[in-house]
Amino acid sequence: MGKLIFRFIFVLSILLNLSMAVHFFKSNSSSKSTEFALNLTKQQKEKMTKIRLVSHKKNEQIKILIKRCQEKMIADLKAEEVNKEKVFAHIRDINTLQEKIQQNTIEEILQVKKFLNHYQCECLLDGLNAKFSAATKICSKECCHPEKKTAKEKTDG
Repeated sequence: MGKLIFRFIFVLSILLNLSMAVHFFKSNSSSKSTEFALNLTKQQKEKMTKIRLVSHKKNEQIKILIKRCQEKMIADLKAEEVNKEKVFAHIRDINTLQEKIQQNTIEEILQVKKFLNHYQCECLLDGLNAKFSAATKICSKECCHPEKKTAKEKTDG
């Protein structure tokens, strides 16, 4: 049971950290919609592309390190006798690296905000908030909220 809980917490931790680290400025498809919503000028697009590229390169290097830590952790979990301290150390390392991605993303947003007008900043941050809300949506299923019965159960019971 402990291993199951540990795996669940680990996966949840990674998902929550990655949801924060999701780049608001993704590749072509989402950047086009962002540019359209923000009504960026040509100069703003050029500046944003340069900032995105630098941030993307930094974060890709960090993702390589995260992948290595994950591989080491899985190898340690496969051992006959699992050393919890080593596994938890890997989790701390992964969290530290994911935090760095989050910090890079915030730095990217702060750099972009410098050349946006007030309306564009509001639009940018509202879009970011919507992505965070979707990524961290709390489960509404009955398994997580047994006190809430479905309409069918109320009529049946």
